[in-house]
Amino acid sequence: MINRDSSVSNMRRVFRRSGQPGLFEDGMIKVRQGLTTIEEVLRVTEVYSDASEAVSDNNLKPIQHKEHKSK
Repeated sequence: MINRDSSVSNMRRVFRRSGQPGLFEDGMIKVRQGLTTIEEVLRVTEVYSDASEAVSDNNLKPIQHKEHKSK
C-alpha cells in the first residue's frame, strides 16, 4: 500500500477495516495483560496523535537534508 503512494487517510481506512486494533486499543490490551502501563500507552499515543495531526495528505513534503558544514 505504501509502495502504491496511498494517501494517509486511505491507509487509515484500510487499517481500520482490517479488524486490527489501533495503537491505543492495542496498548489497552497490553495494559490489561500487565505488559505495560496506562501512563506509557497515554504517552505514546499522545505522540502518535500529534504526529498524525502534523502529517496529512495536504502537507506531506519531501525531507530536505541540510548540508553539514565542516569546521
